[in-house]
Amino acid sequence: MHSSTIIASIIVLITIVAKHSSVATHDSYSQALRRRTHAYNYGKNQQRNMFLRRLAQQLVEDEDSDENLRSAAWKRDDSASGIVSSSVYGGAGGNPYTDANIFGNSKIFVPKTIHMVQAKYVTGTSVGIGSLQTTYQMFDGTTADGAKFGVGQNTATSSDATDCGSFNLNPNEYIVKVTGGAKAFVYWLQFTTNLGRQSDMCGTQDGDAFTVEQPGYVLSYFAGNAGKVLNTIQFYWVKLPACLSSPCQNGGACNTVDGSCTCKGQTSGPTCSTCGCQNGGTCSATDGSCQCKGQTSGPTCSTCGCQNGGTCSATDGSCQCKGQTSGPTCSICGCQNGGTCSATDGSCQCKGQTSGPTCSTCGCKNGGTCSAKDGSCTCKGQTSGPTCSTCGCQNSGTCSAADGSCKCVGIWTGSTCGSPPPCAEPYCCTDSCSFCTYTGPNQYFNHGIGPGGDLQPGALAYCRRGRGSNFDWMNNNRGAYVLYPTNNNCNLGSGIANNDYSFSGLYATYPSRAVVAGVC
Repeated sequence: MHSSTIIASIIVLITIVAKHSSVATHDSYSQALRRRTHAYNYGKNQQRNMFLRRLAQQLVEDEDSDENLRSAAWKRDDSASGIVSSSVYGGAGGNPYTDANIFGNSKIFVPKTIHMVQAKYVTGTSVGIGSLQTTYQMFDGTTADGAKFGVGQNTATSSDATDCGSFNLNPNEYIVKVTGGAKAFVYWLQFTTNLGRQSDMCGTQDGDAFTVEQPGYVLSYFAGNAGKVLNTIQFYWVKLPACLSSPCQNGGACNTVDGSCTCKGQTSGPTCSTCGCQNGGTCSATDGSCQCKGQTSGPTCSTCGCQNGGTCSATDGSCQCKGQTSGPTCSICGCQNGGTCSATDGSCQCKGQTSGPTCSTCGCKNGGTCSAKDGSCTCKGQTSGPTCSTCGCQNSGTCSAADGSCKCVGIWTGSTCGSPPPCAEPYCCTDSCSFCTYTGPNQYFNHGIGPGGDLQPGALAYCRRGRGSNFDWMNNNRGAYVLYPTNNNCNLGSGIANNDYSFSGLYATYPSRAVVAGVC
């Protein structure tokens, strides 16, 4: 029985006694008798009043003591940070219960499974919560079963109670709201989680409806009074560690003592959401390690595998090539004619006589070409030198800009313009001494002056038209041209004028110096 009911009853009793003592008497007793009677009654009334006051005081003290015991039973042994209690819902009776210290002091825990049974307590009343039992879980995964509160059996009928089943919570799922009804006892309960799930309602929707929730908190445990049924219930709420309300990412571990995240790999920040991978690399959702992209590697994807001065893209790690390089790693060099790509900036380092961005400009002259191997000049015609600019044509001949061949001038012929024209008419039929190339059969100067010897085909000689009447006579008055060895330089002397010669066929040999070689 609550103290308020007892106190009210005592007050009513005191009031009745006081009123009765104040009623005037109309007896025919004498005034003295009335005074004695009044004094006697006053004393008796005072004794009654004192007794009733002491009784009321004792009951109040006993009730306070019971409430203190109940509060002590509901209270956790430690003052865990963030614990908030709700109002008490229900009626009277039953014994105190609590799951506060199921894991010991300073432990934060939440329900993992809630099991309820509905039953009828008193005939004529609604079905209510017959029993409540909870399996709790700490944030390190440790679990423990709480006590069973209430009998969980019908006490007013012979029929069996109804099992409402178990409400199982998933990982990272917590109860954030409780709805129910209570008055004489707890009639019904229903739970809602942070994921929006609801348990089946257990009990009968009777009594005074209530909704309990604590923004930013989740349900931790229950307390109250229970006997044959759940007489009262109180809800205790706990603020989740920061790393549980905002879970650690990328494999980070939650420290449930201080709520911080212990990050892995290259992650950092309050929830390990900051990824330290570079060049477009991403953090593994499992262990926080870097998953590199493109040509990057290393713990933070900071190692760039691009060659020849190429750089890795900060977006996707692909190579951004420089100079004349290309390819996935910038290893393909586009320099020509033996040129190589700079390891610093990818520009072409040309060889030989090549130049230009890709070494495709060839500096060889006179038709010379650049070697595809080393860029050196491969000269043509009569050219030579590093750039084929040296011309080997003789006697004022020039090298062709197209193919390096000799363009001869004057009388000169041959690949280098070093050969005179053949010793033949009309070239030799002049009065001047001309240099020529002998093309006839071998001749011998019988009385050679100087080196003498054979006059062979291809040999160099001098020629001019012969002088004297005998030549004119021998050659049908057309005259003849005469060959002279190169050491004579058309020095005829005086013999020809005096007909000092012999004649055999076309060629007439002047004994000492010359050969009559043809007609003019």
